[in-house]
Amino acid sequence: MMIEFDESRGHLRGLEMPGARSSPPDRSREPAQEEVEGKEHEAGEDEISPAEDLSLFIRMYEPHEAREDTVLFPAFRRVVAPREYAALGEDFEKMEEEQFGEGGFEEMVDRVAGIERAIGIHDLSQFTPNV
Repeated sequence: MMIEFDESRGHLRGLEMPGARSSPPDRSREPAQEEVEGKEHEAGEDEISPAEDLSLFIRMYEPHEAREDTVLFPAFRRVVAPREYAALGEDFEKMEEEQFGEGGFEEMVDRVAGIERAIGIHDLSQFTPNV
């Protein structure tokens, strides 16, 4: 799973600036942010579009997520005592409140739902196959 994570980081990094590479670039001499800002990017043959980069990320992430849901999380539930698992939930709840404030998570969910409505992806039935 770590290999998949490293690959996805490369794809996500590519989405941050135009001219994304299909493989992570050599970072041995990473330019300072000041050097990068304001410079136009020259087209190169190793570039792929952000849409292609996102497709590669999705292709990697879907099986990764499936393994988390079917292997990793069930195994985690088996090795962690129920009381400890509940305590983890409380810890995450506290972190959520610290991060977003009281009721902040629900507010974020509402904001995301508004964005989904605005771009027309709020109705999941349009993506669900008819069986």
